[in-house]
Amino acid sequence: KTEDVQLGLAQVERSLKQLSIAQPYDAHWQPKSKRRTFSSQERARLMRLCNSYPGYKKDVEKGKFGSITVTSSPYVATSDAPYHALRYAFGLKSSSFVLRPQYTIGPALGQHLTPTNFHIGKVIVIIHSLPEYVASGAHHIPTLGSLGEIDPTARSAWESETAFKTQIPGKYIVFEEEVSIPALGVYNTDIHGFLYGLTETVFDNRKTAIQGFRTNGVAISLDEAETELMERIARHQSARLLQRAKEYVE
Repeated sequence: KTEDVQLGLAQVERSLKQLSIAQPYDAHWQPKSKRRTFSSQERARLMRLCNSYPGYKKDVEKGKFGSITVTSSPYVATSDAPYHALRYAFGLKSSSFVLRPQYTIGPALGQHLTPTNFHIGKVIVIIHSLPEYVASGAHHIPTLGSLGEIDPTARSAWESETAFKTQIPGKYIVFEEEVSIPALGVYNTDIHGFLYGLTETVFDNRKTAIQGFRTNGVAISLDEAETELMERIARHQSARLLQRAKEYVE
């Protein structure tokens, strides 16, 4: 709504004015070649946390942020695009919590591949009006990067991350959707087509790749075969979630 946008922009302007008079903070924990001065210590901590969580914990433990002693993140990280949340759920972001293999391969199972873990997580969709978003004090990482407030890694900027302080009130949750992995037996348009975005040809190709660990005659690992399938599903389900969110707003 127009009035929401105008109010939101006014709040942004006030926030930037407050930011300009915030106490400068010299990032003495950075190497001299990369050292810079931030507009506040919070900006420095935010950048360190976004770019290297292990590095942030070590810096806190060494007392490099003064009175800050809590090493866990004070933020709830979200993304503007559900695609990135889905990639976390599918284990495509970090090898430390990948549930692989997802499909059990064996002659006793015949042509039917059943996932070891059918339900693997959920995506929580939150929606704020612009004034609510600004009032929350959330940090939009790409915007802070473009303003020169922080220097985010390419990953943080690509994920369009927003860091909310400590919590996100439940009233902003508009819906949740479970993330699951399809059984690969007989192709079903309503299931494999609508829910997972797989055409029958793609379904057969992915199933064959997982069974034989080969793509176009080239040998691949089971992990690679499953990753290709899950990447395709993540892109499809991201588009569905965005459309659903758009319909909610309208």
